[in-house]
Amino acid sequence: LEDSLLVCAGGIGRHGPSEAAVMRRIALEEGVSSSDILLEELSVNTRQNIRNSIRLIGDTSAVRLHVVSDATHIPRVRLYAALAGIPARFHGVPSRLFDENPARYAYTRVYEVAALVKYAAVGLIDRYR
Repeated sequence: LEDSLLVCAGGIGRHGPSEAAVMRRIALEEGVSSSDILLEELSVNTRQNIRNSIRLIGDTSAVRLHVVSDATHIPRVRLYAALAGIPARFHGVPSRLFDENPARYAYTRVYEVAALVKYAAVGLIDRYR
C-alpha cells in the first residue's frame, strides 16, 4: 500500500535469526521496499512486540495500524492493544502446523486461553500505571 510502513517485530528465540528478520526477508521477497520496513528485534513476548513497535512508529494518531499475527494469537494481541488504547485492525494468518499436528493445536489453544487471562491483567496494569 502506498505510504505504508511495515513493522516486523520479534526477537531471537532459541536460534537465530530474529522473527523480525525472517518477516523482513519474506516482505522483501514479496516486493516491499526496504525503506518501508522497520525492524523491532528486541521483544521476546507479545507485550514487548506491541510496546516496542509503537515506540518505533511514534505518533500513532496519524496512521492506520494493522496487526498481522498467527490466527490463534490474534485474540491476545487484540485484547492487549485494546487495553493499551491502541486502535488497530487485526489480521490472523492460519498456521499449517495445526492441520498437521492435532496435539500441538490442543496445546496452543490451552496456552492461549491462559495467556488471555495473563494479558488482561497485564494490560489493565499497564493502562492505569
